[in-house]
Amino acid sequence: MKIRAVVALVLFTAIGAFVLGTRMGATGHVQADAKFIASLTTTKLKDLESGNLERLREALEFDRDLALIRHGEGENGLSIYLWPEMVAGEYKAIGQRGLARAATYRKEHPTKWAEPETLDSLDSDTRRGLEENARMLERVTAEYAQ
Repeated sequence: MKIRAVVALVLFTAIGAFVLGTRMGATGHVQADAKFIASLTTTKLKDLESGNLERLREALEFDRDLALIRHGEGENGLSIYLWPEMVAGEYKAIGQRGLARAATYRKEHPTKWAEPETLDSLDSDTRRGLEENARMLERVTAEYAQ
């Protein structure tokens, strides 16, 4: 009986620590990434100020495409268990509307994830990763576009 109680306590503690660590780790990752996002945003603002709208448009399309890819990667992961609030209620409805808007815009204004010439110049692992991202982007666009 004592062994079962100890095992149950250890398992409960481990599961709780894993979930808490994962949720807190995600916050830490976002905080660590903030300096790069700030720098990229500054470049976009400078493009806007200088009237370099084509480069700004391409950068924003890349951001949108990358966000759609990341969403597709997370759809079947642990995130639905670690962040259940993201797939329930009003938050889910807001997310669905946002995905539909982004995917519909991309469908109406298609972008190429990688040009064939670019793919030919890359090593096989990098090329495979870009091709996988392109497939994910097309799948998410097709699924959510209206």
